[in-house]
Amino acid sequence: MAGCTDPDAYIERRAALGAAEVNKWFVKDGNYGLLLIDTGFRADDILTPDGVSSLTSVPSREIVRIEAVAERVDRTGVSDGRRMAAT
Repeated sequence: MAGCTDPDAYIERRAALGAAEVNKWFVKDGNYGLLLIDTGFRADDILTPDGVSSLTSVPSREIVRIEAVAERVDRTGVSDGRRMAAT
């Protein structure tokens, strides 16, 4: 996609390559040493950290949201008094 100066040509080329290929190029061109993957929102719609690493050849780690941990604890039925001990 390098050298695309016409916006329409750029959009057409991105569409032809597909999202996975474009994302791989962007990440590789970014020269990242480590990617942090937030899996706490729409986790079913995104790649896992291992999936991202496989696609990009860049090491990836998961970000753990405290809200997700609290929601999981709440679903177990732990009472407020015992919640802190469970996390």
